[in-house]
Amino acid sequence: MGCSACGGSRVSSNQSSFVYSQNVSQAQSLEPCEYTNEMLTDYLNRLYWFKDTGKFIQQKITPATINKYLGIVLTSLNINYKCTYKTDLAAIADLVNLIITLQNAPTGN
Repeated sequence: MGCSACGGSRVSSNQSSFVYSQNVSQAQSLEPCEYTNEMLTDYLNRLYWFKDTGKFIQQKITPATINKYLGIVLTSLNINYKCTYKTDLAAIADLVNLIITLQNAPTGN
């Protein structure tokens, strides 16, 4: 096995082997986006509450789905164009509406 320091024959630094393509989200970046950091932070807090209280189990939502949604919201918070995951964020918004309903429901105490 060669190494780049010794110039071994198995080392290749052919830069042309990399293929660059335009991200589809870059084309969407011209459209206005209704998602804000404040909105996504609220989504994140509500999803964490939903997960931490175990309410997702009662609603028959898998842990993988909750973790996926948390990842999408976290990623959306960390990128410039918030609507990169617009379709997923719409599904998350539906779940957040359910969470709001659950949080506002009387506890029966």
